[in-house]
Amino acid sequence: GTILCREIGQVCPCLRIADIFRIKGFFLDQDKKWVELNATKDQIRFAPIGAGQDVVIVIGQDLVEENIDKYLS
Repeated sequence: GTILCREIGQVCPCLRIADIFRIKGFFLDQDKKWVELNATKDQIRFAPIGAGQDVVIVIGQDLVEENIDKYLS
């Protein structure tokens, strides 16, 4: 599901468990079209793309993978 807010620090209040620098990835939107996600603390950008792979990468410091997986699933 969609969990993004206006700032990367507010992606999910529970993700404040880590210092997130960037979130990048590709996913299918509600219309089953591929979207590229590129989020930093300064901006969040969604862009349609022709084809993709369902993957999201969270880049940061002191990340707790199991907690991030819980909120990105």
